[in-house]
Amino acid sequence: MSTTTDRRDFVATITGLGLAGAVIATVAVFSPSLIVLLAAVPFLDRMQGSEAVRRALQGILASFVGLLCAVALRFALATAW
Repeated sequence: MSTTTDRRDFVATITGLGLAGAVIATVAVFSPSLIVLLAAVPFLDRMQGSEAVRRALQGILASFVGLLCAVALRFALATAW
C-alpha cells in the first residue's frame, strides 16, 4: 500500500466521513474560485469594449505566460532526467 493511500485512510478514519468528506472537501476547494468567476464575468463582459482594459488583460496574460515558462524551466532543470 502506498503512503498516499495510508494518509487518505487515516484522514477518513479520523473524520469518519469517508466519501461524504471527500465530496465536502472538493466543494470547499473549488467553490470560492467558482463564485469569484461567476461574479466577475458580467463586469468583464461590459469592460471588454474598453481599450485600457484590453491592454491590461494582454499585459496580465503576457506576465502569466512568462511566469509559467519560468516555473516550467526551473522544474525541468531541477529534475534528474
